[in-house]
Amino acid sequence: MRCCLDIKQIPYLVQLLEDDSETVRLEVVKALKSYGPELAREIEKLSLDIGLEGRKVLSGILSAHKREWLRRVWGDWYKPGEETASLEAALALIAEFQTTGREASVLFVLLDRLAQEFRSLHGTSDDPLLLADFLFKTKRLDGAPEQDYYNPLHSNIVYAIEHKKGLPITLAAVYMLTGARLGMTITGCALPGHFLARSEYAGRTFYVDGFHSGRVLSAKAVLDFYTSSSGTANLQELLNTPADVKTIVRRILTNLAYAYEKHEDHENSRFMADLLRDVEKFSGGVPDYFPE
Repeated sequence: MRCCLDIKQIPYLVQLLEDDSETVRLEVVKALKSYGPELAREIEKLSLDIGLEGRKVLSGILSAHKREWLRRVWGDWYKPGEETASLEAALALIAEFQTTGREASVLFVLLDRLAQEFRSLHGTSDDPLLLADFLFKTKRLDGAPEQDYYNPLHSNIVYAIEHKKGLPITLAAVYMLTGARLGMTITGCALPGHFLARSEYAGRTFYVDGFHSGRVLSAKAVLDFYTSSSGTANLQELLNTPADVKTIVRRILTNLAYAYEKHEDHENSRFMADLLRDVEKFSGGVPDYFPE
Protein backbone atom coordinates (compact mmCIF):
# COMPACT_ATOMS: atom_id res chain seq x y z
CA MET A 1 0.00 0.00 0.00
CA ARG A 2 2.79 2.43 0.92
CA CYS A 3 4.29 2.36 -2.58
CA CYS A 4 1.08 3.91 -3.95
CA LEU A 5 1.03 6.86 -1.53
CA ASP A 6 1.95 10.27 -2.88
CA ILE A 7 4.19 12.21 -0.49
CA LYS A 8 3.03 15.44 -2.16
CA GLN A 9 -0.31 14.92 -0.42
CA ILE A 10 1.19 15.14 3.07
CA PRO A 11 0.90 18.96 3.46
CA TYR A 12 -2.77 18.86 2.47
CA LEU A 13 -3.51 15.95 4.79
CA VAL A 14 -1.78 17.68 7.71
CA GLN A 15 -3.89 20.79 7.21
CA LEU A 16 -7.02 18.63 7.43
CA LEU A 17 -6.11 17.36 10.91
CA GLU A 18 -8.20 20.23 12.31
CA ASP A 19 -11.12 19.90 9.92
CA ASP A 20 -14.57 20.51 11.44
CA SER A 21 -15.71 17.03 10.46
CA GLU A 22 -14.68 14.21 12.78
CA THR A 23 -15.10 11.76 9.91
CA VAL A 24 -12.61 13.71 7.81
CA ARG A 25 -10.15 13.88 10.72
CA LEU A 26 -10.32 10.12 11.29
CA GLU A 27 -9.73 9.41 7.59
CA VAL A 28 -6.78 11.83 7.56
CA VAL A 29 -5.19 10.14 10.57
CA LYS A 30 -5.60 6.77 8.88
CA ALA A 31 -3.97 8.11 5.69
CA LEU A 32 -1.04 9.70 7.54
CA LYS A 33 -0.41 6.51 9.51
CA SER A 34 -0.11 4.64 6.22
CA TYR A 35 3.08 6.52 5.32
CA GLY A 36 4.97 4.79 8.12
CA PRO A 37 8.46 6.09 9.13
CA GLU A 38 8.67 8.03 5.84
CA LEU A 39 6.16 10.51 7.28
CA ALA A 40 8.62 11.87 9.87
CA ARG A 41 11.30 12.44 7.22
CA GLU A 42 8.86 14.32 4.98
CA ILE A 43 7.42 16.43 7.81
CA GLU A 44 10.98 17.42 8.75
CA LYS A 45 11.46 18.91 5.27
CA LEU A 46 8.28 21.00 5.36
CA SER A 47 7.47 24.30 7.02
CA LEU A 48 3.85 23.78 7.97
CA ASP A 49 1.59 26.06 9.96
CA ILE A 50 -0.14 23.54 12.21
CA GLY A 51 -2.51 24.40 15.05
CA LEU A 52 -2.16 23.05 18.58
CA GLU A 53 -4.65 20.18 18.16
CA GLY A 54 -3.16 19.23 14.81
CA ARG A 55 0.34 19.15 16.32
CA LYS A 56 -0.86 16.88 19.11
CA VAL A 57 -2.41 14.39 16.70
CA LEU A 58 0.60 14.48 14.37
CA SER A 59 2.97 13.98 17.31
CA GLY A 60 1.00 10.90 18.35
CA ILE A 61 1.22 9.44 14.84
CA LEU A 62 4.98 10.09 14.59
CA SER A 63 5.57 8.64 18.07
CA ALA A 64 3.71 5.46 17.13
CA HIS A 65 5.86 5.11 14.02
CA LYS A 66 9.00 5.60 16.09
CA ARG A 67 7.94 2.93 18.57
CA GLU A 68 7.20 0.49 15.77
CA TRP A 69 10.63 1.15 14.28
CA LEU A 70 12.54 0.77 17.57
CA ARG A 71 10.67 -2.40 18.46
CA ARG A 72 11.67 -3.85 15.08
CA VAL A 73 15.41 -3.05 15.36
CA TRP A 74 15.90 -3.22 19.16
CA GLY A 75 17.18 -6.79 19.25
CA ASP A 76 20.17 -5.87 17.08
CA TRP A 77 22.08 -3.85 19.66
CA TYR A 78 23.21 -6.67 21.96
CA LYS A 79 26.38 -8.46 20.86
CA PRO A 80 27.60 -11.02 23.44
CA GLY A 81 31.21 -10.40 24.41
CA GLU A 82 31.27 -6.92 22.85
CA GLU A 83 30.40 -4.65 25.76
CA THR A 84 31.51 -1.33 24.29
CA ALA A 85 29.99 -1.93 20.86
CA SER A 86 26.74 -3.10 22.44
CA LEU A 87 26.47 -0.04 24.69
CA GLU A 88 27.16 2.34 21.83
CA ALA A 89 24.60 0.61 19.62
CA ALA A 90 21.88 0.70 22.30
CA LEU A 91 22.47 4.37 23.08
CA ALA A 92 22.52 5.25 19.38
CA LEU A 93 19.11 3.60 18.90
CA ILE A 94 17.62 5.42 21.88
CA ALA A 95 18.98 8.74 20.59
CA GLU A 96 17.54 8.12 17.13
CA PHE A 97 14.18 7.18 18.66
CA GLN A 98 14.01 10.45 20.60
CA THR A 99 15.24 12.79 17.87
CA THR A 100 13.29 13.14 14.62
CA GLY A 101 15.49 13.39 11.56
CA ARG A 102 18.72 12.31 13.29
CA GLU A 103 20.19 8.91 12.44
CA ALA A 104 22.11 6.59 14.77
CA SER A 105 25.36 7.39 12.93
CA VAL A 106 25.29 10.90 14.46
CA LEU A 107 26.51 9.43 17.76
CA PHE A 108 29.49 7.74 16.15
CA VAL A 109 30.50 11.01 14.46
CA LEU A 110 30.20 13.02 17.70
CA LEU A 111 32.26 10.51 19.71
CA ASP A 112 34.92 10.34 17.00
CA ARG A 113 35.09 14.14 17.01
CA LEU A 114 35.57 14.26 20.80
CA ALA A 115 38.34 11.67 20.62
CA GLN A 116 40.09 13.50 17.78
CA GLU A 117 39.89 16.82 19.62
CA PHE A 118 41.38 15.21 22.74
CA ARG A 119 44.24 13.79 20.64
CA SER A 120 44.92 17.22 19.14
CA LEU A 121 45.37 18.61 22.67
CA HIS A 122 47.06 15.70 24.46
CA GLY A 123 48.70 13.58 21.79
CA THR A 124 48.91 9.88 22.60
CA SER A 125 48.18 10.27 26.32
CA ASP A 126 46.21 7.40 27.86
CA ASP A 127 45.48 9.24 31.11
CA PRO A 128 41.74 9.02 31.93
CA LEU A 129 42.06 11.98 34.30
CA LEU A 130 43.13 14.16 31.39
CA LEU A 131 40.12 12.93 29.43
CA ALA A 132 37.80 13.72 32.36
CA ASP A 133 39.28 17.21 32.52
CA PHE A 134 38.78 17.61 28.77
CA LEU A 135 35.13 16.47 28.74
CA PHE A 136 33.90 18.06 31.95
CA LYS A 137 36.07 21.18 32.17
CA THR A 138 37.12 22.06 28.63
CA LYS A 139 33.95 20.83 26.87
CA ARG A 140 31.83 21.66 29.95
CA LEU A 141 29.59 18.61 30.01
CA ASP A 142 27.64 18.75 33.27
CA GLY A 143 24.59 17.51 35.13
CA ALA A 144 21.03 18.31 34.13
CA PRO A 145 19.51 21.24 36.08
CA GLU A 146 17.29 20.30 38.99
CA GLN A 147 14.17 21.96 37.52
CA ASP A 148 14.53 19.94 34.30
CA TYR A 149 16.09 16.76 35.71
CA TYR A 150 13.30 14.45 34.50
CA ASN A 151 13.39 15.62 30.91
CA PRO A 152 13.57 12.33 28.91
CA LEU A 153 16.19 13.91 26.63
CA HIS A 154 18.70 13.84 29.49
CA SER A 155 18.98 10.09 28.85
CA ASN A 156 19.87 10.84 25.22
CA ILE A 157 23.65 10.68 24.71
CA VAL A 158 23.54 12.75 21.50
CA TYR A 159 21.56 15.46 23.30
CA ALA A 160 24.05 15.34 26.21
CA ILE A 161 27.02 15.90 23.92
CA GLU A 162 25.38 18.69 21.91
CA HIS A 163 23.62 20.48 24.79
CA LYS A 164 26.24 19.61 27.45
CA LYS A 165 23.65 18.39 29.97
CA GLY A 166 22.64 14.91 31.03
CA LEU A 167 21.95 12.41 33.79
CA PRO A 168 24.88 10.84 35.66
CA ILE A 169 24.68 7.63 33.63
CA THR A 170 24.46 9.50 30.31
CA LEU A 171 27.56 11.56 31.08
CA ALA A 172 29.42 8.48 32.31
CA ALA A 173 28.61 6.80 28.99
CA VAL A 174 30.10 9.74 27.05
CA TYR A 175 33.28 9.37 29.12
CA MET A 176 33.40 5.58 28.72
CA LEU A 177 32.79 5.53 24.97
CA THR A 178 35.16 8.41 24.21
CA GLY A 179 37.79 6.70 26.34
CA ALA A 180 37.34 3.43 24.45
CA ARG A 181 38.20 5.25 21.22
CA LEU A 182 41.43 6.43 22.86
CA GLY A 183 42.45 2.99 24.13
CA MET A 184 41.42 3.74 27.73
CA THR A 185 39.55 1.25 29.91
CA ILE A 186 36.77 3.17 31.67
CA THR A 187 33.88 1.25 33.16
CA GLY A 188 30.62 2.10 34.89
CA CYS A 189 29.90 1.95 38.60
CA ALA A 190 26.19 1.38 39.26
CA LEU A 191 25.78 2.87 42.72
CA PRO A 192 22.21 3.16 44.01
CA GLY A 193 20.72 6.46 42.90
CA HIS A 194 23.90 7.76 41.24
CA PHE A 195 26.06 6.39 38.44
CA LEU A 196 29.82 6.97 38.36
CA ALA A 197 32.59 6.08 35.92
CA ARG A 198 35.53 4.01 37.19
CA SER A 199 39.09 3.74 35.94
CA GLU A 200 42.55 2.67 37.03
CA TYR A 201 45.70 4.60 36.20
CA ALA A 202 49.22 4.76 37.58
CA GLY A 203 48.46 2.14 40.21
CA ARG A 204 45.35 3.71 41.66
CA THR A 205 41.60 3.48 41.17
CA PHE A 206 39.43 6.56 40.92
CA TYR A 207 35.79 7.42 40.24
CA VAL A 208 34.58 10.27 38.05
CA ASP A 209 31.26 12.00 38.68
CA GLY A 210 30.31 13.62 35.39
CA PHE A 211 27.11 15.02 36.87
CA HIS A 212 29.14 17.28 39.16
CA SER A 213 31.54 18.75 36.61
CA GLY A 214 33.71 15.63 36.47
CA ARG A 215 34.85 15.67 40.08
CA VAL A 216 37.29 12.86 40.86
CA LEU A 217 36.63 10.71 43.93
CA SER A 218 38.61 8.04 45.73
CA ALA A 219 36.94 4.80 46.82
CA LYS A 220 37.17 6.04 50.41
CA ALA A 221 35.36 9.29 49.56
CA VAL A 222 32.53 7.36 47.89
CA LEU A 223 32.28 4.90 50.79
CA ASP A 224 32.29 7.70 53.36
CA PHE A 225 29.49 9.55 51.59
CA TYR A 226 27.21 6.55 51.15
CA THR A 227 27.87 5.16 54.62
CA SER A 228 26.99 8.49 56.24
CA SER A 229 23.91 9.07 54.08
CA SER A 230 22.34 5.63 53.81
CA GLY A 231 24.69 2.93 55.03
CA THR A 232 24.18 0.96 51.81
CA ALA A 233 25.15 -2.69 52.06
CA ASN A 234 27.46 -4.31 49.51
CA LEU A 235 28.78 -0.90 48.47
CA GLN A 236 32.37 -2.12 48.32
CA GLU A 237 31.31 -4.89 45.95
CA LEU A 238 29.60 -2.36 43.67
CA LEU A 239 32.72 -0.20 43.66
CA ASN A 240 34.86 -3.15 42.61
CA THR A 241 32.47 -4.62 40.03
CA PRO A 242 32.23 -2.90 36.61
CA ALA A 243 28.62 -2.47 35.53
CA ASP A 244 28.06 -4.62 32.46
CA VAL A 245 26.21 -3.36 29.40
CA LYS A 246 22.93 -5.04 30.39
CA THR A 247 22.99 -3.29 33.77
CA ILE A 248 23.65 0.07 32.11
CA VAL A 249 20.94 -0.31 29.46
CA ARG A 250 18.43 -1.52 32.05
CA ARG A 251 19.11 1.52 34.17
CA ILE A 252 18.78 3.91 31.22
CA LEU A 253 15.45 2.37 30.21
CA THR A 254 14.27 2.58 33.82
CA ASN A 255 15.15 6.28 33.89
CA LEU A 256 13.30 6.81 30.61
CA ALA A 257 10.19 4.95 31.76
CA TYR A 258 10.08 7.11 34.88
CA ALA A 259 10.83 10.37 33.03
CA TYR A 260 8.13 9.80 30.42
CA GLU A 261 5.65 8.95 33.18
CA LYS A 262 6.55 12.18 35.01
CA HIS A 263 5.73 14.03 31.77
CA GLU A 264 2.44 12.11 31.46
CA ASP A 265 3.62 10.47 28.26
CA HIS A 266 2.11 7.14 29.25
CA GLU A 267 2.56 5.46 25.86
CA ASN A 268 6.31 6.00 25.78
CA SER A 269 6.63 5.13 29.47
CA ARG A 270 4.96 1.77 28.87
CA PHE A 271 7.07 1.25 25.76
CA MET A 272 10.32 1.78 27.68
CA ALA A 273 9.06 -0.67 30.31
CA ASP A 274 8.46 -3.21 27.53
CA LEU A 275 12.00 -2.72 26.19
CA LEU A 276 13.30 -3.11 29.74
CA ARG A 277 11.58 -6.47 30.03
CA ASP A 278 13.19 -7.48 26.73
CA VAL A 279 16.60 -6.76 28.25
CA GLU A 280 15.62 -8.80 31.29
CA LYS A 281 15.39 -11.85 29.04
CA PHE A 282 19.19 -11.75 28.98
CA SER A 283 19.38 -12.13 32.77
CA GLY A 284 17.53 -11.48 36.00
CA GLY A 285 14.17 -9.94 36.77
CA VAL A 286 12.89 -6.39 36.69
CA PRO A 287 15.12 -4.44 39.12
CA ASP A 288 13.65 -3.17 42.36
CA TYR A 289 14.22 0.47 41.44
CA PHE A 290 11.78 0.20 38.49
CA PRO A 291 8.92 2.66 39.12
CA GLU A 292 5.51 1.15 39.64
